[in-house]
Amino acid sequence: MTHPTPTPIPARPDFPVTWEQPDDALMCWTLDRMHFPDPMSPLEDAFMRIMAEHGFNSAAAGYALPVRFQARRINTYHYEAIVPLRLPPEELEALGRQSEEMLGAAMARLEELWE
Repeated sequence: MTHPTPTPIPARPDFPVTWEQPDDALMCWTLDRMHFPDPMSPLEDAFMRIMAEHGFNSAAAGYALPVRFQARRINTYHYEAIVPLRLPPEELEALGRQSEEMLGAAMARLEELWE
């Protein structure tokens, strides 16, 4: 299966974006209005990244998930992206199978692990 090459979505003139990393322009960012409806200070952003990026990505690596979480403060608002690892498709598929097995085993023991 051939995947299209990602291309950036042009920024609106009334919402200019300065990307933190050049590849950020290629990601699908979502605005999390439920949890972060108001502008976020740089300090809040720093805490959010430590909590969410480190926490999610540590768990994702532990369960062989082929994705990682990224957060950005864009024009004072909190945006998130779930990004696939940059691996060949067959490696992503293998990780996906491995993560399904690992997560299935963990879910079967959820009550035990929770206690």
